[in-house]
Amino acid sequence: MAATKVVIGAIVVVIGAGAALYYLKNIRENQSENIRILTVTPNMVSTQVPSRECHQVTTSKKVKNKNSNFFNRMFDSKKHPEYVTVNNNQEVCKTVMQESQIQSGYLVRYQFNDFIESTLVQVAPPLNTEMPLADLQKYQPILGNNQSSVNGDGEATAASAPIAGSVSTVNSSAPATSGNQ
Repeated sequence: MAATKVVIGAIVVVIGAGAALYYLKNIRENQSENIRILTVTPNMVSTQVPSRECHQVTTSKKVKNKNSNFFNRMFDSKKHPEYVTVNNNQEVCKTVMQESQIQSGYLVRYQFNDFIESTLVQVAPPLNTEMPLADLQKYQPILGNNQSSVNGDGEATAASAPIAGSVSTVNSSAPATSGNQ
């Protein structure tokens, strides 16, 4: 009786494994290798840019009056004092670093099967088009880019370094909620 249960259990396991393999094979055949471009937005990166900041500085000092002599001081000391104040205006400049946003390629969101993926590319692909995933390489992916960027909503995203020869992804594996987004 126990041997019969073991044989029946083994048969059920073999049938279950076969059914699972058949199911997985059919799912792989039904899934497309095409992607659909959902959004293309400029990838803005924060950087420090040098700029020149200038302001006027006024200095004053007392100097000997050229028009002053013994007789002028003796008879008219108010108009010809011995020392006069000379003002000097000078522009003082310094270099300061200011934060600036510059464009560094494009953030492309695309649908691949049931997932929404993102990648950074140099050239913007056409919006709402379908293409094989391998064709995304034509748009010059930014490889090994480990800097942060700001998306159109002002939220920071991080670029990850991909394996050589593959498309880099950002915020990957978000399940798609519907086929028409």
